[in-house]
Amino acid sequence: MFDLLNLNPSTFGLDISDMSLKVIKIKKQKNQLRIGAMNEISLPAGVIEHGEIKNEKKLAEAIQRLVDKTPGLDTKHVVVSLPEEKTFVSLIEMPKMSDEEIKGAVCFEAENYIPFSVEKVYLDSQIIKRSDNSLNHVEVLLAALSKKTVDSYVSAIYRAGLIPTSMETESQATVRALIKGQKTKKPIFIIDIGATCSNFSVYFRDSMRFTSFIPFSSNKLNIAIAEDMKIKKSKAEKLKTSYGFQQTGARAKKLFKIMLPILTEFSWEIKKHIDYYGIHAKHEKFLNNGKETKNIVICGGGANLRGLTKFLSQETGLIVQKGNPLINLPIEDKEIKNLLKRKKLLSYTTAIGLALGDVL
Repeated sequence: MFDLLNLNPSTFGLDISDMSLKVIKIKKQKNQLRIGAMNEISLPAGVIEHGEIKNEKKLAEAIQRLVDKTPGLDTKHVVVSLPEEKTFVSLIEMPKMSDEEIKGAVCFEAENYIPFSVEKVYLDSQIIKRSDNSLNHVEVLLAALSKKTVDSYVSAIYRAGLIPTSMETESQATVRALIKGQKTKKPIFIIDIGATCSNFSVYFRDSMRFTSFIPFSSNKLNIAIAEDMKIKKSKAEKLKTSYGFQQTGARAKKLFKIMLPILTEFSWEIKKHIDYYGIHAKHEKFLNNGKETKNIVICGGGANLRGLTKFLSQETGLIVQKGNPLINLPIEDKEIKNLLKRKKLLSYTTAIGLALGDVL
């Protein structure tokens, strides 16, 4: 009952996407982390489209309904995801100066990098690392997001009776869940395959290096199957889940043939993003002792498609594996582990990352 006096109130993570809402509450008990609450609901079509809120009233009602039906949240303070497709992230170089001077100069420097007026966006920045004495610059991660987009999400959260303590892009939350200790020895490509689009990001050492999004989604596969087989999308989803992307049996081969062109195009998009990053980040290879990146980690609900990791490995020539959203959340309780498996853990990656920000 003294939560209002707490300067560091407990929070839960709320992952908002075009088609669903997910919540996760992580508790720390005797220096151990535990799942305190976990739930999700679907969003009606048209409430959010491509990350833009179209019906704030219905979104607020859906959030309130999810919170009310989820026991164990025990707080109104929430960390909220912001849509990656509405975010601009860039790694920039600035002259050597103090941290305070860098923060002051970022606003002016941002005009040279972001494709829209600085007056219309919220800016955030993070000093990545101090360069060697032989170099004369500092690396800064710059993030910009439309004020209109952010303000609409904040308004919906308050309208639902909650208090937003912080907001993060989906990629920020995802890497917190997937990267052990938030440090890597080499760049890692991360692809979050969602219901309406896929986020692509690169993480190296202790920070994000690059983000973008790919117009591929698990729903795109459902639509193609439904149209080809003249069935409902819900039935297409069940078939896709049952048979996966493989060629064992007549029905499976039929589904494979339908999905193959779409997944081939997806693999091409992945390779294009990797090539783009490689061209614009030659210094990364130097920092990595000349060794090229070999790993792709996939997550999100779409990563559950059987046969997908094998196919993407063959198409890209890289090691592709499913992420482990519990890598920073060691859980010994078998009952909780079984719950997480039933809930399709990979689809909760962003929500877990949001919730971890309060306890790590």
